[in-house]
Amino acid sequence: MGSTPSERLLRGTIAILGFGNQGEAHALNLRDAGLEVIAGARPGRAAEARARALGFAAFEPAEAARRATVAAILLPDEVVPEVWPELSSALSRASALVFAHGFSLLYSDLEFQGGADVVLVSPTGPGRVLRARRERQDPLPGYLAVHRDASGKAWALAEAYAEALGLGPLWRTTVREETEVDLFGEQVVLCGGMNALVTAAFETLVERGYAPEIAYLECVHQLTYLAELLHREGVAGLRRAISGTALFGDLTRGPRVIGAESRAALRKILDEIRSGDFAREWKAEVARGRGGLNAALEGASKHPIEAARRLALGEGGPERA
Repeated sequence: MGSTPSERLLRGTIAILGFGNQGEAHALNLRDAGLEVIAGARPGRAAEARARALGFAAFEPAEAARRATVAAILLPDEVVPEVWPELSSALSRASALVFAHGFSLLYSDLEFQGGADVVLVSPTGPGRVLRARRERQDPLPGYLAVHRDASGKAWALAEAYAEALGLGPLWRTTVREETEVDLFGEQVVLCGGMNALVTAAFETLVERGYAPEIAYLECVHQLTYLAELLHREGVAGLRRAISGTALFGDLTRGPRVIGAESRAALRKILDEIRSGDFAREWKAEVARGRGGLNAALEGASKHPIEAARRLALGEGGPERA
């Protein structure tokens, strides 16, 4: 009689391949759950030193993969296809592979050895949040999907891993849905949309003669407080908590900021994700050495909003009286 999914975790070795943001949190949370965890990190790098400092046995990624009965693939999306030929052969003993994001599963032609289950266990937050929530016994919601069910017990294995990680409630989805929704959320709200909106708002105020540090405090600094309220109470709860003046501005001006033109852009961005155009564009950028991305990032780092942040928070000179 075969072992249960929980036993596959408890009796085996879990290799965390990629000891970054998510990897460190996975390793610590799984160890807290009583599981045997090792780290896969390139020798001489900061990730290896950090893993050892936290008490984990650390090996070169392929060696960690060879020792694994369950392997968590937590490497950056752009790195996975590059290292996969070496990792794939090393993972021949593994009974299950766990991915935290479906990008590589959906957009890369990964081949899997033997009869390993391949599942997606995706926390709905960055690693530092996942770790902090586990430490205070406050589960973080998570997505589960099955890419390959070789054992017939892949869903149960994904649930066992997620529960050991400290996730809950658990929402079943598909690799495609998780990947496309995650990319869309990052691009139009959590990263791209948010950064573009606060920068445009800052620029609008400064162009009209308002002090940069005041513009920063109003359009960027205060965002965290409203985001926390939105997270805790939802849209309706936030609106109940703000002033009547703010509420009137919200309901009458917000739709002008996100109007027909913005909604058309949202639909186009989603179409680019669903068609695979975004993934192809990103892969092409990686293949060119990320020169365009690095240049754009360097230019953005010199934007006046950065100097305004330092001044507004007392890091760049005297405060305005």
